[in-house]
Amino acid sequence: MRSYGALYMDDREEKLKDQIQKFLTLYHVLPSEVKAKLEIELGGRLKNESIETQKLYFALLDAAKDGKDIPETIGYLNQAHLSTPPGESAG
Repeated sequence: MRSYGALYMDDREEKLKDQIQKFLTLYHVLPSEVKAKLEIELGGRLKNESIETQKLYFALLDAAKDGKDIPETIGYLNQAHLSTPPGESAG
């Protein structure tokens, strides 16, 4: 029998995969000029967020630009997370 913690993590992972899929699908159908505006807008909105938050959002955006699938996108997110020292912030 699986523990509550394992079931909770499975549920969170499924929700993450669903959200990534929605973003990748939407990004794929956006016109180029809208994609450019999205990147500019995102950069402006993330200025006051932590460095880790910025890296995660831009890793998601990079994965979408590179045409990655869900597991590859999760890899981009993991790499962004691991490349940020603990406690690093936007300052």
